[in-house]
Amino acid sequence: MTSANAAPKPTQIRVTRRSPAYWRVTIDHPPLNVMIPEMIGQFQDVITALEADEQVRVVVFDRLDMRDRPEKAILSQWEVGVGLVPGGGPMARLPRLIGRNRALEVLLSGDDFRADQAEAYGYVNRALPDAELDAFVDALATRIAGFDKWAITTLKRLVDASLPPDVEIGANWDAFISSVSRPGAQARVQALMARGFQTPGDFENRLGYHLGQPAPQTKP
Repeated sequence: MTSANAAPKPTQIRVTRRSPAYWRVTIDHPPLNVMIPEMIGQFQDVITALEADEQVRVVVFDRLDMRDRPEKAILSQWEVGVGLVPGGGPMARLPRLIGRNRALEVLLSGDDFRADQAEAYGYVNRALPDAELDAFVDALATRIAGFDKWAITTLKRLVDASLPPDVEIGANWDAFISSVSRPGAQARVQALMARGFQTPGDFENRLGYHLGQPAPQTKP
């Protein structure tokens, strides 16, 4: 049992219903919106609500802490820099999205890819100036939300046939789990944390650059 005066647990995932057909899901876990175990259940609650709602057609995900400052997007698959295999299936998805050669560049370099380069590679649909981004996304989401749900659902189902099969995603996930348990990878992650990983500042803002630099040597 919990006390009646106990403070409510913080919610890092918030849902705003712009209309019955258009929802926005906001990630609010400052300062960097790093995923934590508590957020998994909150995401599951959102997914359950979406699947049960017959009117929703469009969902937009955003980050609360980025709304009040310029959104300078940087994409990175940094995991190789600490001896990990990326989770989430990028080895299966990226070659289909941007081609094998560019996928290998992204995955093996562990480097930062800024918005304009990501757009040129096909990594993202489009890169927009900060001042135009919110209005563009809102207009596109509102437009799609006004269309027939059956047509939207059918189109997505047919497009999704090009996604990697579950067996490929599963193999990627198994490799990620195996890599996390490696002592060498754990030691590298801890060393990265000590240098500023997942902490606001230059190291996090230029993670790709710092991954390529030798770790500073401590004096004996």
